[in-house]
Amino acid sequence: MSLITISTQFIRQTFPYIRKRLLFTYIIVMTIILGTAETVLYFFLLHVLHQQLDHELLTLVEVAAPSLDTVEIIGIESFEHNLSWRSFFSQEQQSLEWYSADGSLLAKEGNLAVDLPLSLNPVKEEPNFPLFQQDANIRAVTISVYESNLDNTNSVLKGYIRASESTLNIQSTFNKLRLGLGLGGTTALLLVSISSIYLTQEAVKPIRQMFLHLGQFTSDISHQLRTPLTRISMATEIMLTHKDSIQPADARKLTIINSATEQMKRLIEDMLFLLRSDTFPNSTMLGRKKIPLNQLLQDVIGDFEPLFQAQGIKFQARLASNTLIKGDSCHLHRLFTNILDNSISYASRGDTVHLYVEKYKRKIIICIQDTGMGIASEDLPHIFHCFWRAEIAKQKRKDSFGLGLTIAQAVAKQHGGNIFVTSKIGSGSLFKIVLPIA
Repeated sequence: MSLITISTQFIRQTFPYIRKRLLFTYIIVMTIILGTAETVLYFFLLHVLHQQLDHELLTLVEVAAPSLDTVEIIGIESFEHNLSWRSFFSQEQQSLEWYSADGSLLAKEGNLAVDLPLSLNPVKEEPNFPLFQQDANIRAVTISVYESNLDNTNSVLKGYIRASESTLNIQSTFNKLRLGLGLGGTTALLLVSISSIYLTQEAVKPIRQMFLHLGQFTSDISHQLRTPLTRISMATEIMLTHKDSIQPADARKLTIINSATEQMKRLIEDMLFLLRSDTFPNSTMLGRKKIPLNQLLQDVIGDFEPLFQAQGIKFQARLASNTLIKGDSCHLHRLFTNILDNSISYASRGDTVHLYVEKYKRKIIICIQDTGMGIASEDLPHIFHCFWRAEIAKQKRKDSFGLGLTIAQAVAKQHGGNIFVTSKIGSGSLFKIVLPIA
């Protein structure tokens, strides 16, 4: 029975994280896929356009190579008659330069200003071997022009031809491409996020159904167990009212049975409460009413006054001006009762329990502080876990199931609040119950 309840508690606590993790995983994976695809596309197009530009420049210098002899002999005036390369040439965007073997500029055609120095060393001793250069906004290619001697045994360097072209058009194209990819990627990511929410909801449906079925199954078992336990309790109480007809030893056994039965009934009631909280976490807020906090706390304090006196524990209360909170008075009464009961259970004669109320903006903070045994720092993260108890607490109080603080936390969250704890071994604990003001 407790294993089923722990399972439902575990599912309840981890279910939101499973859903968020699935959602984030979908978004991250799709973002990586989209980002990788856009990056590959971008660099592929960049490579293709640069290859196209290099091919255009290389074609231009190869077609213009035969004109080097004409430039050396006749000069630039012959250009109007030598039109073999003009169909590949753009006057505004390109530049064509002829150089002698020693690197001296013989002629230039085109309006593009080129500041690139002519590199001679990397040009190999092969006819028309291309050398590419890149400046900030200029792409250039240079080839060497050789002439074979009469017996074709050696080649003589005649000079160089360099073609250059502005890359501003390519940069403008890629600026537009980046903008388009950015807008497209953002739109795709938005669609992916929407679809991821839908896919996440579909993926967690089986988990949600399993959780609901498990909760219903546990609830049914708990209801079925209450009937025989009630019968056992009634039977033992009847027998204990007629102690004259039973032996003293049997009376003690019946008392043990009756006490164990009552413990089981309390355990089942606590489990049913937690199951309802897990399955319908906002159920108490559907019919919430405005409740005077001072009156509610005074009722709780009145229930504990005989216990304070019997155990020799000093109690001090300081309530604020009357404040209204919204919620279920029975559940809130149980919340404060469980916290106070926890403080008393681990306090000794002469210790003090102090209850006081503070306001912060639209929140009310109910503080319950004791000077009892305290809680170890390594145990604080676990105190609200179902059925968890520290070893020192087990020695102090053996009849507790470890559900009191779990129920208190569940009630606080149902009412839009929370519980915070600070404690130190030997110095006591401070529980701060934070609830919204109505």
